Amino acid sequence: VAPLEPDQCKLLVDSARSISEEVWACFDGEPFALEPSEQAMVPATWSGGWVGNGPPAEFLAVQPQNVPQDNRIKILPGVCSGKDMDFMLCVYNDTSEPLDVDLGDLL
Repeated sequence: VAPLEPDQCKLLVDSARSISEEVWACFDGEPFALEPSEQAMVPATWSGGWVGNGPPAEFLAVQPQNVPQDNRIKILPGVCSGKDMDFMLCVYNDTSEPLDVDLGDLL
């Protein structure tokens, strides 16, 4: 295994920091493939940390802007309850290839 280049290390550190400090939705179900142009309702759970006093009563779940979007499933924006750690999200595949969705994947 080759060592990481400095720019790869920085990207890895930045990504790890973002995941640990921000709130993310993670897939929490059986692995499956989402076909091109297909949508699905999938089980998810929150990961990461809520800053301050915890989650707001309600908030809008949207596609994260600070992660690469190529070959990732996308989420449709939706209102979530801050009381629920486990919930359902609507996701879609806007690529021309099937996308594998595995337990723990960031949505």
